Amino acid sequence: MIRRILGFALEQRFVTMAAIALLAVLGAISFARLPIEAYPDVGDVQVDVITLWPGHAAEEVEMFITNALERELLGVPRVTFLRSTSIFGLSSIRLLFEDGADDYWARAQVLERLQQADLPDDAKPQLGPMGGVVGELYRYTLESKTMPLVELKALQDWVLEREFRKVPGVVDVVSWGGGTKQYEIDADPARLRDYNLTLKQVFEAVASNNQNAGGSYIRQGDYALMVRGIGLVRSREDIENIVIAAQSGTPVRVKDVGKVGLGHSIRFGALGRGDTDDAVQGIVLMRRGENCDAVLERVKAKIPEIQELLPPGVELKPYYSRDRLVKTTVHTVMHNLVAGAGLVVVLLSVFLWNVRTAFLVALTIPLSLLFAFIFMYLKGIPANLLSLGAVDFGIIVDGAVIMAENILRHLSERRAHASQVVAEVRAAALEVAGPLTFAVLIIMTVYLPILTFERIEGKLFRPMAVTIMLAVTGSLVLTLTLIPVLASYLFRTAPSERESPILAVLRRPYLPAVRWCLKRPWLPVAGACVLLALTGWTFALLGKEFLPELDEGDLCRDPLLQRSSIVTDFCWRRIATLVRGLIHRPMRSPSHAVARPVTCA
Repeated sequence: MIRRILGFALEQRFVTMAAIALLAVLGAISFARLPIEAYPDVGDVQVDVITLWPGHAAEEVEMFITNALERELLGVPRVTFLRSTSIFGLSSIRLLFEDGADDYWARAQVLERLQQADLPDDAKPQLGPMGGVVGELYRYTLESKTMPLVELKALQDWVLEREFRKVPGVVDVVSWGGGTKQYEIDADPARLRDYNLTLKQVFEAVASNNQNAGGSYIRQGDYALMVRGIGLVRSREDIENIVIAAQSGTPVRVKDVGKVGLGHSIRFGALGRGDTDDAVQGIVLMRRGENCDAVLERVKAKIPEIQELLPPGVELKPYYSRDRLVKTTVHTVMHNLVAGAGLVVVLLSVFLWNVRTAFLVALTIPLSLLFAFIFMYLKGIPANLLSLGAVDFGIIVDGAVIMAENILRHLSERRAHASQVVAEVRAAALEVAGPLTFAVLIIMTVYLPILTFERIEGKLFRPMAVTIMLAVTGSLVLTLTLIPVLASYLFRTAPSERESPILAVLRRPYLPAVRWCLKRPWLPVAGACVLLALTGWTFALLGKEFLPELDEGDLCRDPLLQRSSIVTDFCWRRIATLVRGLIHRPMRSPSHAVARPVTCA
């Protein structure tokens, strides 16, 4: 098989060069379309079941909502873990599925079971968005000097969320800060008692008068007039004029028993950014499995259209975009790839002492990566920090170095001329083709256990192993085809094999050391055993972590923790007193300073 591949490549050199050119073009196209992310999504397939039951305590939510849902969801197939949380007015259940489960299949199974749950009439469970653990793409704030926060929050809920959800690949937009706008009725107990009314009657009257009624139609010749009753509340005056009851023929309206005003629902948190204690924020989430770079480009292209919809004086100010991390990661990986390739070329030129041979070997680096990009694109494997950063140039060029050096040695020893170059190149390539192939297979065998990883470790390291195996396979194909073909073109005359001066200098102490070790074989074996034991002992003492810390450089500060700590406040006062005594001038204690919260990704 190897002999046939070499023979075909050298007999059809033009076809071989055309195939390599096609490989480069397809590899460049695949890399341009390849999903690029900073970090792989290591989260399992999960489905969140969220149920709102306003006004009920956590114990009631746990008893009537969470337990009822858990009884039905425990039978969902392929579920590996179920976690539930019950707080005031909210039940949250998260189901994790086995590795390899389809997202839509999992959501369909959960929806089927939710229909069978026995829940209170005013509690309706719903599924959370199909986003991953790294689905956060974009953060922005709405700012205005004239519009109140409640109005900004309403603009965010009713306009911006809808527009961002139109972007392909966006699964949800999470809103923070401000307050949810609502109409409030401040009922006076004394007036209710005077009219002999209860709060329940007020609630029922407002609810029953806030709806439209559909009817039939009335024919008028060739036309039909639709009949309906309009009762939806559109303003504060509509609420004030709702009739609660009639006493002695006199209607009692809402405005007779209380005041109607604008307000917001109960808030359980706040958002601050920079010098602003309260702000309105939106977080754009990406659908699981989408191309992060492409979705982010579509989101940024949508922003100018959204800016035109905003009222005068309202600004949309982005302050976090994941493309910064992606671009930094890609720049780091590409810089390392270019620097590594340049270093390989320099070292090959120095040690082989032949620029043309170094060029042949270095050419396999980009072509091997392009070969890997083609299959990564076809298999849907994204390029990230782990998959590209783990590429080892030494492994890639190892076979090419041996092939090019052996061809150079054959041509220089045989003094082959133009008509004999192809035959000598074939003989030299066949001499090392078998060992090179077995060496590549051994390298690929080392990475095979990584392909058996599951769950988090599989999502992290499988793309890295596949990328390296593809790159090594590409380097083997290039070594057996491209290197002999280019060598037959570049070495038309017999080259002179010259030894590098650096190798000549290194050989002087190396040869005596080898002779000395061959006379005393037990000594290097004992030294290797000692080094192995020392390595194991050192490894046991080293600190270990699953992954290095991924630090984006953003800082978050919580002022509430600083204000609530008595010990911290006492320490600040002592430090301030010492510094005041050193510099002999008044200094304001940091305990009186108001810390501004900073919200970041």
